[in-house]
Amino acid sequence: MNKLPDGWEIKKLKDILSNEKYSIKRGPFGSSLKKEFFIKEGVKVFEQYNPINNDPHWCRYRIDKKKYEELKAFSCRAGDFLISCSGTLGKILLLPDNVEEGIINQALLKIRLNNKLVDNYYFLNLFQYEDFQKRIYIDAVGSAIHNIASVNILKEMDVIISPLDEQKRIASALSKIDAYLENTIKLIEEKERFKRGIA
Repeated sequence: MNKLPDGWEIKKLKDILSNEKYSIKRGPFGSSLKKEFFIKEGVKVFEQYNPINNDPHWCRYRIDKKKYEELKAFSCRAGDFLISCSGTLGKILLLPDNVEEGIINQALLKIRLNNKLVDNYYFLNLFQYEDFQKRIYIDAVGSAIHNIASVNILKEMDVIISPLDEQKRIASALSKIDAYLENTIKLIEEKERFKRGIA
């Protein structure tokens, strides 16, 4: 971090968030989303399942418009990141353009970035980087249990930022590598299935 390329810089997470209110927000207290509030048709409630399974469209619960207005601070939309904060920690999901708007439940953290400063796909890869993952956790006192750090701590985290066009090139290159690795894994699995079939 002491030898960054020209044009790269270290910023605090709080400095790259969207200027909108509630651009970083932990989910509401569980009592705000009791099962008695859930209905069949209405505004979608995002849960841990969504980031853990990288599935932005799965939905189990909904709330009515009145409850949504009560909990509007916890609303999320396309371009937001949802991060799992309970059980399976640190899984991240970028909500795509075609996603239904909704609210997060108590087990999620929402982050909305200033896209004039940060490319979403660059941040997605950065967040999944091992060193970054280690820094988002705190250890519970007297135990080996990890927890996601508080919003105030997360806001002060250092984030390495390159010029925006460079971020886009990095994200594009990593996407191609991921696709190549995924195809390679599929070919290996097919080969193993074929070998078992003729054994």
